[in-house]
Amino acid sequence: MSNLTESNKRIWITLGILGALMLLIIFGIYPNNYEQLFTPANTFFDIFIGISLILFIGTLFSKKKIQGERTVGNVKYFALVATLGIAGAFFSYCASPEWIGTYGQDTTVVLLDWFGPLIWATYIPFMLLELLDQEGKLPKWFLNIKRYIYAVTMILAIGISMMAIGGTIPKLFNQMFGWEVNPYAVLILIAALTGLSLFRGINKGMGIFSVVAMLMMAVILIFFITVSVTGQPLKYMLDESVAYFLSIPDLHHNVGSEFQVKIHYTYWAWGYCWSSIIGKFMITLSKGRSLRGASTAVVIIPTIVCWLYIFISRYAFIYTGESYNLLAKFPFFGILYILMVTMMFITSADSTCHSIDQEISKGQKATTNYRKLLWVIVMLVFTTTLLLIGGHTGDALYAIDYLASPILLIVCITGLGIGSYRWIREKKLNKQLN
Repeated sequence: MSNLTESNKRIWITLGILGALMLLIIFGIYPNNYEQLFTPANTFFDIFIGISLILFIGTLFSKKKIQGERTVGNVKYFALVATLGIAGAFFSYCASPEWIGTYGQDTTVVLLDWFGPLIWATYIPFMLLELLDQEGKLPKWFLNIKRYIYAVTMILAIGISMMAIGGTIPKLFNQMFGWEVNPYAVLILIAALTGLSLFRGINKGMGIFSVVAMLMMAVILIFFITVSVTGQPLKYMLDESVAYFLSIPDLHHNVGSEFQVKIHYTYWAWGYCWSSIIGKFMITLSKGRSLRGASTAVVIIPTIVCWLYIFISRYAFIYTGESYNLLAKFPFFGILYILMVTMMFITSADSTCHSIDQEISKGQKATTNYRKLLWVIVMLVFTTTLLLIGGHTGDALYAIDYLASPILLIVCITGLGIGSYRWIREKKLNKQLN
């Protein structure tokens, strides 16, 4: 079977799996008692954090260089990685400000730990798995399992994100300016710009969008520092960081609270679904660079960006006493903020479509235009269908998330074990031959 025929076959299988997943959600067939998995699943999540931190420290001593030629320059590389930080901070802090009233201000500050290094370190094992794949250290049967689990988790990750943007941007326009914006129009616009970005490629498409998003964030940050109370910003940021590190033991200890069950750990599960996207995309983005530099970048840069974004959001959404107050008072910066968030979603959607195509269509020499458009359409149809249905779809996505994330982590650990064994065996054989 030719590479083209085989990759087309994988595309149809993937579309079938995603179609079946969507039907299960539409008909409400999903585990609605996933809280019962709380203790074993989250214990496993915490163990994986420890494994990830050990592997991250190990990469700092590596001299390995990622195969391939550089796709982007240093500025765009920094911006693309930093955009991940905006995405993480947005979902951990501003996607649902009403949680503050339900669970308390201090609790939501550390909702996902996105602005600490823990979640970002968990993407390192997936980057290492992609390196093993790139070097041909993984068996075909394992790659077949990996690609379809990746496809499901990628769509789950971007599906929740796109549903959020469909609700959040219209809500921002309404609360800031009193404008009514159709959520489906927002999704279609995001999909259209994502398609444009894909057609132009990483360097001329996604890279430019990410640089623009970073510039907007810098302008907004300077603005908030200027209008906020003198001396407060730095003190707040330091206090917030200390509070984060002090809260880690409590947040990662199961007390069975409603906050942990419904928000904290379910969002961690969603965050792990991004591993399949970020691991693959970071290796693609980091070609020609050192593994040490790539792993440091994916842990440190988003952490810093999240830290700054949390500061912006705190002053814009909470310290002012009324949601969206500062942004509503200064319409130009309100619009700039919405544009920045939109750019972030475009780069997130673009990296997802790019990664899923690389995984499923492996074997074809280039990403053709029809395949670029295909994954954008799949993403759009999946999201808009769930939005139209409403009701239980959010719970269904999180429930499936909760089941899919541990499977994804098991696949990663298994792949690292197989790949490491083959690598060690190959080293011993080469040593014997020499």
